[in-house]
Amino acid sequence: MTRVTNNMMIRDFKNNYNRSQGTLNKYMNQLSTGKRMQNVSDDPLSATKSLSTKSTIKYNEQHTKNVQDGIKWLETTDMALDDVGSTLRQARDLAVQGATDSATPADKAMIAKDVRQLREHLVEVGNTTYDDRYIFNGTRTDERPYTAGDSTNPDDYFANDADVSEATIYREVGQGVKIDINVSGADIGDEGFSKVLADLKKFEDALNGEGDESIQDGIANIDDHIEETLMARARVGARQQRMGLLESRLEAQKINHSENLSDIEDVDMAETITNLKMEENVHRASLAIGARVIQPTLVDFLS
Repeated sequence: MTRVTNNMMIRDFKNNYNRSQGTLNKYMNQLSTGKRMQNVSDDPLSATKSLSTKSTIKYNEQHTKNVQDGIKWLETTDMALDDVGSTLRQARDLAVQGATDSATPADKAMIAKDVRQLREHLVEVGNTTYDDRYIFNGTRTDERPYTAGDSTNPDDYFANDADVSEATIYREVGQGVKIDINVSGADIGDEGFSKVLADLKKFEDALNGEGDESIQDGIANIDDHIEETLMARARVGARQQRMGLLESRLEAQKINHSENLSDIEDVDMAETITNLKMEENVHRASLAIGARVIQPTLVDFLS
């Protein structure tokens, strides 16, 4: 039989005492931080899952920001297109008034002035911005696309002596998923927004008895522009709807990922408090046993 010495008992006591103190410290840290792991070494597998989940949440948050920015861009575009359609309908109402047999040259001249004001307003709409970026100039968002003019040539309404950009702006809304959010001025109206402005000038000239087109031609052109603008707005509406659905899905995914992260990292407070109480009892018992194991020596009796 192996002989157990006092030194062996003291050594075992110290090892068990240190282990108990370490466990006690672990539970105290868990309660004070609310986290199950303080270091990666505590649970390498769970720590790896935690880092992966946090990375997923970061991607989710960025995609949510992209979706929200895309929604705001599309809302601005939709309001601008609504303004274009409303203005063109006003121009059509004026055209109908000017086409009546009862309209005198003076009446038509007054209508022509109103049409001019509508045309100048449309130039402002064509230069609509979102976050200081021009929304109807493709990827050249820092360049103003249109300028006020007094010409029947569509090219004369381009601000930079060049056609507007037709490049597409995308927002990444998921892993490998991109949605285009912009509408180029070339897609507004029949044959582009500059053609809308030029045709309104032709209509204005017809009201003043100038040019080669009649007032009826002006009405036909306006009808074409209204139809194409409505189609552009319908495409924007479809993207808005998709973006809204994506935003809801991303929010649901964020909640799900956050719950998963909580399951991995967070402690069960009730269970941890119970474990702490048990470990405190073990710790006290260890101290009591230690007092018995460490025998008094002759030095203790010297005074």
